[in-house]
Amino acid sequence: MVGRRRVGSFRARGLVCGLAVALLFTACAKPHGAEPPGDREAAAAALESAEQQLAALPPQAAAPRAIAPAIDDDPARMVGMDGLELERTLGPPSLKRVDTPAEVWQYAAPDCVMDVFLYKDDRPLAPHRVTYYEFRQRGPAEVGKRACFAGMILAWHQASGQDASP
Repeated sequence: MVGRRRVGSFRARGLVCGLAVALLFTACAKPHGAEPPGDREAAAAALESAEQQLAALPPQAAAPRAIAPAIDDDPARMVGMDGLELERTLGPPSLKRVDTPAEVWQYAAPDCVMDVFLYKDDRPLAPHRVTYYEFRQRGPAEVGKRACFAGMILAWHQASGQDASP
């Protein structure tokens, strides 16, 4: 029987030690949700301030849209450009015709066509420069000059991977 007591006493001691450790941990732990009174008041004040700031913000749009690059869509800016500048802006023309002393460059879009007239000035070796341009409708849709010009600029810059901003 002496052997039985030892096994029983070990079990009892283990149980008592386990309970003591558990009580020790629970006594040291802070109960969930228990905060010092000062912290609770500060948290409530911060929450109220954040709610007021949020309420003061303007309502947000349903979904943010991509911002289109700023484009100078005034075709008058072509006047005075030489051929290199024109190609940098619009790309190579779909048709180039030489009618001495002029060159006519044609740019075609799905809804419109633009003819650009370049003339050489009196100076020797001077490049041809844009002096006049003309737009025509193509198809049933009515497209303004600026919209046509902007579409051509965007199409070229997207195709070439360049930035369309001036």
